[in-house]
Amino acid sequence: MHVVKIDRRLLALLALVGALGLLAAYGLPLFRDSEPGAIDPVAFQKTMRELWTDHMQWTFLTVNAFFHNPGAVQAYLNRLLQNQQEIGAAFVPFYGQETGQRLAGLLTTHIQQAVPVLQAAQADLLSAGIIAQFPERFVR
Repeated sequence: MHVVKIDRRLLALLALVGALGLLAAYGLPLFRDSEPGAIDPVAFQKTMRELWTDHMQWTFLTVNAFFHNPGAVQAYLNRLLQNQQEIGAAFVPFYGQETGQRLAGLLTTHIQQAVPVLQAAQADLLSAGIIAQFPERFVR
């Protein structure tokens, strides 16, 4: 059996490096609240959940209005487009102003490109007589 002799100073150094690594990985976020401009990851996650939930709700309302309540489409669409700006703004503290604006721009383009898709779907449904087959309660 071969016994390896380890210098106590080396062992102490390894323990210190390991402890600092653990502190950096798990402990420093606990102290971040005292830093100016620190971002609370729980608050960020909550904000993202709310914004994406809003995105889903405004998308549903806009699409539903497109087919069933055309007079309400513009109001819902305006609110949905505002939501894209809010999502982009929520990214700014993490990724910077330019990235937040780029994300908002991409999301806005995504929403604007959906309108022709809805128009084409509606035209196909009308021309195929599919909408006429729906019970009155589904078509207003």
